[in-house]
Parts: sequence; C-alpha cells; structure tokens
Amino acid sequence: MERWDRPRLIEPTTRLRSSFLAAVAEFRADRDYPTPWFVTDVDAAALADAEAFDTYVARLRAERHETGVRAAGLVPMTTLWWAAGDQMLGRLAIRHRLTRQLEQVGGHIGYDVRPGARRRGHATAMLAAALPVAASLGITRAL
Repeated sequence: MERWDRPRLIEPTTRLRSSFLAAVAEFRADRDYPTPWFVTDVDAAALADAEAFDTYVARLRAERHETGVRAAGLVPMTTLWWAAGDQMLGRLAIRHRLTRQLEQVGGHIGYDVRPGARRRGHATAMLAAALPVAASLGITRAL
C-alpha cells in the first residue's frame, strides 16, 4: 500500500494552495536558476485570492484538451504536481504532441523541482512516474 507522505504525481488540487504559493515564492527567490515558465504563467490573481486559485487549478486541468489550449503555439498538456502529504515538491507537464519548436526546445516532458526540495532524487522519480502517463497518452518515445 502506497503511503500518502511518499512523493507521487497527483492532479493539481486546491488543497495544496499554501504549499504551491510557498513554492512559487521559492522559485522567484532562487538566484541560481531562471524562474520557470510555469511560475510566470500563473494567473496573478491566483497568487492572492483563493477563488482565483481554484480557477487556475481548473485551467490547468482543462489544458489537457484542445478546447483548453489558451494560445497559439501551445499544445494540450497534462500537468501533474509532485507532492508528499500537504507539500508540493514540484510540477511536471506532459505535452501530448510536439510543435517544431518543442521538438528543438522543450520536448514532451517539462518539469521543475522546488528549490528547497532539490538534490534529493525528485526529478528522476518524477520522470520515471511520468513515463507510464505519457505512454497512456500514446507517446511511445518521449523527447
């Protein structure tokens, strides 16, 4: 039986709002790496308002479908959070298909580990957990 305090990929959830906000603050304060795309893509209102955060989480879930893709150049993607208990440790997005640009930069799977959780094997574990999800989406060879 899998323990909930063991890190695993989960659906984005409003339950982790405070941990998500703390992670965003860590990413922004990190001077060793550029701020990840997903941090700059968070709706500003979602960082200040619980109801707007609910809308943000719903948007992430909707992006799995063509109708949820928000802008030209983006593709449907499944966003999952790497979490242990009530702590968000990272996020991962599996792009369902690639554009020419994503073939060159980005690939099928993009991921970020929260600065305070780095160097503990989370990235490797996240990628390993993501491969069966990618396969279920019809991705036979993830880039």
